[in-house]
Amino acid sequence: MRRLRRQYDELVDFSVRLTAEREVLQKHLESTKTQWMREMKARVALENQLGTGGRSRAGSGDGDVGDARDGDMAAPAASGFTLVQLAVIAVVFFFVGRLLSG
Repeated sequence: MRRLRRQYDELVDFSVRLTAEREVLQKHLESTKTQWMREMKARVALENQLGTGGRSRAGSGDGDVGDARDGDMAAPAASGFTLVQLAVIAVVFFFVGRLLSG
């Protein structure tokens, strides 16, 4: 009976620690989200401010990030490789490796 009581106490202690850790992580997540939103709003405001003086370039079709903006928070410009591109590169390097090793 004592062993079960001790195990129960350990389980309760563990769940209390997990709950406290969850609350800390939730507060950290909320603060990170609010900080990110502030930075995104400042970035959009800066881009809009810089974009109003140089609108002649915005419609030139040169792939500028300002081309896709509608004035509010749009999705950030894509950067890096897509999954398909990475798969093609991986296959190419696999065959190059096989050719060089054999």
